[in-house]
Order: sequence, then structure tokens, then C-alpha cells
Amino acid sequence: MARSIRIRGLEIGEGLPKICIPLVACEEDEIFREAAEVKRAEPDMVEWRIDRMGQALDTAAVQRVLAGLREIFPDIPLLATFRTVAEGGACPCSPRDYEAVCRAVVETGLADLLDVEYSAGREAVGRLSSMAHAKGMYVIISAHDFSGTPGEESLLRQLEGMTAAPGDMVKLAVMPRCASDVAALLHATARYHEKDEGETKTAVTMSMGELGCLSRLCGELTGSAVTFGCVSEASAPGQVEARELRKELLEFHRRLGHRSRLQWKENLFLIGFMGTGKSAVARVFAGKYGMQELEMDEQIVREEGMTIAEIFAAKGEEYFRGLETGLLMRVCSRKGMLVSCGGGVPLREENVEWMRRSGKIVLLTAEPQTILERVKDSTVRPLLNGHMDAPYIEGLMERRREYYEEAADYIVSTDGKSVEEVAGEIWRCVTEGGRS
Repeated sequence: MARSIRIRGLEIGEGLPKICIPLVACEEDEIFREAAEVKRAEPDMVEWRIDRMGQALDTAAVQRVLAGLREIFPDIPLLATFRTVAEGGACPCSPRDYEAVCRAVVETGLADLLDVEYSAGREAVGRLSSMAHAKGMYVIISAHDFSGTPGEESLLRQLEGMTAAPGDMVKLAVMPRCASDVAALLHATARYHEKDEGETKTAVTMSMGELGCLSRLCGELTGSAVTFGCVSEASAPGQVEARELRKELLEFHRRLGHRSRLQWKENLFLIGFMGTGKSAVARVFAGKYGMQELEMDEQIVREEGMTIAEIFAAKGEEYFRGLETGLLMRVCSRKGMLVSCGGGVPLREENVEWMRRSGKIVLLTAEPQTILERVKDSTVRPLLNGHMDAPYIEGLMERRREYYEEAADYIVSTDGKSVEEVAGEIWRCVTEGGRS
């Protein structure tokens, strides 16, 4: 999950999406009048669309207006944006003009954030980002497609490509032609947000136009950190009036309730013997209560390109246990994770310590016969190879029982219960305390 960014006391990337209102007036005096009106709307952020000004290519005028805006908004984060015509802007310009205006903004040090279009090219993006960072400014790497919406995988690759650029945030806006285009943008955003922290940056995404209105409201769920509203003229298709937008965001937050992943400040670890239902319960619990799920065995298989049985056969159990510890250390640097642990994870003391430091541990239990019924047809349980019987399972469970119970904050039996019932019982444990 992406890191949040703190600017003038505003945490961007935590809690509700932050409302940014663009300034789109053409003349200097009009810009300042609009700014006063925007200030009364109490935005979280303000964007000045430089390209909308009649003197957009006059760098002295740009710096003069920026100074005036900083006086009007002394405590509100100010984003400076020159949008090129190719990406929905109002002022034709050459690449040299574009870079000159961005440089003029940076030289003042008055803006908090600078929008840099990804299409400007690697060298220009690098130069502008370096200059902005030297002035203590953050950089948003942006891309806009008014012609349509690429497929979900293309959207995800585009976000990943912009992440590699030397900015601090990424912004992607696309134009939907149908409902599935909106869904593709939302799903790509969520997938990007759920990646490991080191692989992402604070993201802003939107599906434009009336059709894409939903994308401006559900960022708390998908991981889009900023949404754009308006007080009069919109700067892009589909923007919602700012005060109405805030009401909608708060209502969406209320309806999410405890299911909002952003309310989880700790991780939750499910431990237990194979076949106790950890993976199935994790999927239901994560979906119902808004956590990000990670199944350790599945993640290791993806990263190693081998099944668990193949890893055991080729490299041995000790190597596999090392992989578990390494993955657990990475997970524990995050929050709001629901982790389905491999059966052997609690056997290492260091693993238990990592889990305790970053969250709560729930032990799922089941009788040996129950476990046998659940795993008897499995071919991916290397510890049971040649021993698929209840007495052997009971013996192995007994050898692990002390480790499991010593590690657990809560214990939940899964015998005779549906996955939904177990998920509800875990919820009661972690919210009300006690051991089940």
C-alpha cells in the first residue's frame, strides 16, 4: 500500500479522499475573485490551472499570480498545473514553453505541489522533478486520456510506469465509453493500491464524465487519495460541486462503516494447522470487514514460481521457513492486512514476535477428523505425504499445540461452523476481546 504524504498538516493518502478545487479563471483579477470563492468552500487542496489563464506563457505573470494565491491560501496545499492541449489543456504550447512555465513555478517555491505530465518525456520529467524537490515541492506525475479507457492491465501498467518516474504521487484520468470502462479503472486502482508499499506511490485516479462519477466518490475504498470538485466552472468533465462532493464522501464513509480498510490500524494474523480454514475464512473476513487479504503460501508460490511441494523437494523445509519469515517481515511493515499464515509460521519465535508487534493473532482450531475430511483430496500438503490419516494428523497437531496457543491472542474453533460464522466470531473477538 502506498505511503501517505503530509503537506501543511494535510495527510494525503489517509482517511477520506481529499477534495481539491481547481481555479480556472482566465484573467488575474478573475483568478483572485475565484480564489476567494473557493476558499469559502473550505477545500482540502487548491489547484491552479495555469493553462486557463490568458497570459499562461508569460512566466512573470505566472509568478505574480502564484504569489497572490499563496497569500489567499497560506495554510492550504497549493497544486500548480499547466495542462497541455493534448491532455485537456487550454493553451497551445511547445515542449520548451511547457518546461519554462513549470520552471517559473518552481523558482518561486510558492506552490506545494507541481503537476508534471508523464508525456513530457523522461528527461524533462527528471529535470523538473529534481528542481521541484530541491525547492521542497512535491511532484505529481500525471497522464490523461480523453479518447477512451485502456484495458485494466494497461491501466495498471501505466500506473506502474509512472511510479518509476521521480515523482511523489501518480495521477491517471481516463474517459469511459461504457460501464465496464469505469469498472476497469476502479479495479486497476485497487490492485495498484494493494501492492507492497515500496512498489506504489500515493495515487489519484478518475474516470471522467458523468458516467465516471462513481470514481470520484469511492477513493476511500479503491485507494485514490484525491478527488476534484468545483464551485462554478469545472476543469474536467464530470466534476461534482465541492460541498455536494463532501456530503457524498461522508455518506460513503458512513456506509462503509467498520468495513473501510483505512480504519484498520493493526494487522490480523490467522494461524493454525492446515485444514482449519484459514484461507477460506480470510477471504470472507477481508471482504466483509474491509481488510486487505494476503495468503502467505500463495504469495510464496507466486514469488518462487514453484509449488510448496516443489520447494520442499528441491530446496528443503528450512529454506521454505526462511521464505515465510522474509515475507512476514515485509507484511509487518504495513497495516490493515489480514494474513493467512502457513501452518508452520508460529513455530519460529521471531515470526511470533513480528506478528505481535504489528497486530493481533487469531488461532483457528479443528478436530483431527475434521481436518482429514478437509484435506484428504489435497495433493499440495508435503507434510502429509504418505500419512493422510487422522492419528498422524493428531500427533503432528499435538507437537504444535503449545506453539500455537502460546502465540494466540484469540482462539476460535471452526468445527461444525460455516466460514461466515467463523468470520463473525473473529470479528467479535477482536472488537470485544476475550477468547472464543
